[in-house]
Amino acid sequence: MNKLLLVLLFWIGAHLSYGQSSTYINDNFDINAGVPVTWYGDVTFGPNAVVYIEDGATAIFYGKNMTVEPGATFIALPSNSQTGTGVFIFRGNNPLHSNYPLQQTLNGGYTSGIHPTLPNIEIDNAAGLSLTGNSRISNNVKFTAGHLYLNNFNLVLDNDATFSGYDVTKHVVTNGTGVVVKENLANGSSFLFPVSIAGVDYTPATVLNQAVARNIIVQVKDYTNSVATETSFATRGIDRTWQISSSIIGAANVILQHNSATNANGTGTNESAFNNNLSFVSQQLSTGVWSSSCSGNDGGSPISINTGSNLVLPATADATAYFTKQSVNCADLFVTKTVNSVSPLVGSTVTFTITARNNGVVDATGVTVNELLPNGYSYISSTVSVGTYNNLTGIWTVGNLANGASATLTVTASINGSGSYANTATISGAQTDPDPINNSATVTPVPGALQANLGVTKTASSMAPVIGTNLEFNIAISNQGPNNATGVRVTEQLPSGYSFVSSVQTVGAYNSSTGIWDIGNLANGATATLTVTARVLATGSYANTATITGNEIDPVLGNNTSAVTPIPNAAQVDLAITKTATMGGIHIGQEFEYVLTVRNLSAYLATGVIATDVLPAELGYVLANNSYGTVTYNNGTNTVSWNIGNLAAGASVEITIRVKALKAGLVRNTATVAGTETDTNLTNNSATHSKELLGLQIPNVITPDGDGRNDTFKIPGIEAYPENTLMIYNRWGNEVWKSTGMTYRNEWDGRGLNGGTYYYVLRLKTAASSWQTLTGWVTLLKD
Repeated sequence: MNKLLLVLLFWIGAHLSYGQSSTYINDNFDINAGVPVTWYGDVTFGPNAVVYIEDGATAIFYGKNMTVEPGATFIALPSNSQTGTGVFIFRGNNPLHSNYPLQQTLNGGYTSGIHPTLPNIEIDNAAGLSLTGNSRISNNVKFTAGHLYLNNFNLVLDNDATFSGYDVTKHVVTNGTGVVVKENLANGSSFLFPVSIAGVDYTPATVLNQAVARNIIVQVKDYTNSVATETSFATRGIDRTWQISSSIIGAANVILQHNSATNANGTGTNESAFNNNLSFVSQQLSTGVWSSSCSGNDGGSPISINTGSNLVLPATADATAYFTKQSVNCADLFVTKTVNSVSPLVGSTVTFTITARNNGVVDATGVTVNELLPNGYSYISSTVSVGTYNNLTGIWTVGNLANGASATLTVTASINGSGSYANTATISGAQTDPDPINNSATVTPVPGALQANLGVTKTASSMAPVIGTNLEFNIAISNQGPNNATGVRVTEQLPSGYSFVSSVQTVGAYNSSTGIWDIGNLANGATATLTVTARVLATGSYANTATITGNEIDPVLGNNTSAVTPIPNAAQVDLAITKTATMGGIHIGQEFEYVLTVRNLSAYLATGVIATDVLPAELGYVLANNSYGTVTYNNGTNTVSWNIGNLAAGASVEITIRVKALKAGLVRNTATVAGTETDTNLTNNSATHSKELLGLQIPNVITPDGDGRNDTFKIPGIEAYPENTLMIYNRWGNEVWKSTGMTYRNEWDGRGLNGGTYYYVLRLKTAASSWQTLTGWVTLLKD
């Protein structure tokens, strides 16, 4: 009761005596149910204030400024089973002072923690309530009349706090900096944020949390009064962004309420007022995601990689949702620029051609191109297909440019001796341009003080020369100007397929070692020639290139080199091979020799010459003697290869191949020869030798000591040749024994002769009725 009397006395005194005088509360203060507390002037709650508010209690504030200092405490009563319905009502139309104040302010004094926290506030002022400091509410924010303006400050809602009574005429309004924070929104719970910017484009945002309990922060921005995180929206026709973030990164569904003719928010929210009919929830996940399709009557819609649900709210402000009522009229303007010479002479003229085009999708208006010549040029003249060009400002006023249409500007200028030569043209128009990348074009000619178009051509006296003959390379150079050339040099280095013989030139000097032909000066229109005589080698590279250079800029580089590649035809040669063998009969186990002779019967060098002899099975390879080339033997193929290499015209070489007789019979052995060049006579490229190997085994020692072993000169196989005769000679050539009759019967035993070495001569008639003579040495051993 004492508290009630105190409140009544305070109210009466304030109403009758103090009018708009301010109130300062810095200790315990009660607001009881049934008897409202009313302030007509400003109120300040100090840092030590403890305000008790009963259920159903009201505190009506008609003043201009309510200030809550940090540390002030507001307690909702009763303490048990409390509902916390006590409310601070911000009401306009001060009954003591008409129309004062038009708009009220609340400095909530909140920084962190839970104090100060107002339990409930009600806005009942058509002019609205403006925050001048952060404010925290624990239960409810009720809208009866007027908006809650955040301006640069934040409204923090406890996890139990709600909004009520809001619609299109009364809700939370931000200037693009203040935010609404909903604390500890549980997983699976949603919350509606009734927000707009500057009181227009009212589109509540509903956030369904799909992560752990966390704070949800909603901030509304535009591109006129506040800077949004994703500024590229502005180039796509967007004029509002809802930037939604959280205290912890995680998933959420975001819904922007779509304005429609039946919107419960009230009149004035008909969707037809929005030219593009856009009300999207989207999220930019990486830079550059947003683009405009520029299709349809209103230019189409921005395109996002994520819409509506399953957005990942960041922990910092980000553009997670957007909305617009601005019509998107896209006109993709682009400009190209060319120049008629990229290497002009100082003092000469160049012509720039600038083409402006509208790729659509609507007609473009207010089109201008900035084409201001840099200081490296002096303006001469210009022509335009449409509009006007001011060479002093560089502005080409095109005006209207229909969808798909183009226009051209040509600017002729002279080249100054110094300055900037990078010339850029930039196009712009009244419509949104979805692709600004093609809105500028630059060309940068590189002036040269002098130019000389040097050229070189090369020809060969034969494109199919004979190896070993001489070939002439003819190099012709010219200067096609427009200026005289200095320091002219031609590189004409013979490749490895040629050897230098001689050279002759009309001007300058040629160094065959370096391949440099120094010409020096070459006047405009002048020519010169160089002839290089070279011998064609059997191997090497035959592609021959000549390159010309000079001190001046060469405007045409394509004629600075010239190459010819003769393909040598090998000279025609006539290689011949002959084969001979040791005379006389050969028996099994006896060695004998073949002699191969190779000749070059032509008038040209023969290269890559190889002779081959494949030994038959009856013969075994022993060794080879050669004085020219190299010899190899392949045991697997029984082949002797004689690599002769080069063989001069008219020359001949010889090789001796020693073999051993392995089996009896008629042996036919063929040797062949070949070379790199074409052989005009293939009939003499092989030689065959036939030789009969006798089936005899002639011993080289006898021991006539009467033991019955090796007592006579016994020749196994002699019985196959019944017609034969044997003669024995001593070392002085005297005949000491001779067989009698037609057949030797293996009877010679050296009787009457001293021990020593004797020479035998065995003559026999073969099955082919030819007589063969076999000779050799036999040793007579006696005790």
